[in-house]
Amino acid sequence: MKQIIFIFCMILMLSFCGCTNVGSNRNEYMSNWFKSEQEISDNMMKQIIDLYNEGNVKEFEKLFSQNSKKDIEDINKQISSFFEFIDGDIQEYSGDCASSSENNNGNKRIELDGMYHISTSKNEYYLNFYMVYKADDVPSDIGLSKIEIATEQTVSRENFMWDTSENGIFVVRE
Repeated sequence: MKQIIFIFCMILMLSFCGCTNVGSNRNEYMSNWFKSEQEISDNMMKQIIDLYNEGNVKEFEKLFSQNSKKDIEDINKQISSFFEFIDGDIQEYSGDCASSSENNNGNKRIELDGMYHISTSKNEYYLNFYMVYKADDVPSDIGLSKIEIATEQTVSRENFMWDTSENGIFVVRE
């Protein structure tokens, strides 16, 4: 009888504990599990803004995926052009995120498109970025693939379109 009670208690204890990773912080795990796509997009935008403010070309380049960097000609020049295009100190930014996801034989892929409005002390801008957040089958796709930026005045033109299909940083001038 004692063995049956002991076995029952062990089963009950395992049921309550479940499959936990003892070495990890449960709150952090749950936070990452439920992190919204908007939060992920906002975090990437914050990194873009912070690195712009620092003028850190080297770290900015690291935001791009390994695979996308193979397709981008002279990425450091493109980053410098992006930094030079923004006039004034960034005072605020806000935006939205669109996403797409797929699951092929258990390999999950999540792509995000961030669309942000940036206000500086001298001008207003719109910035779009495209990134892969998760790619189980091709981890080297994870990161940014494209950034597009234009002034608010340019975007408000009747015939304006974001139309660059390749990877890179695109500064849309009037």
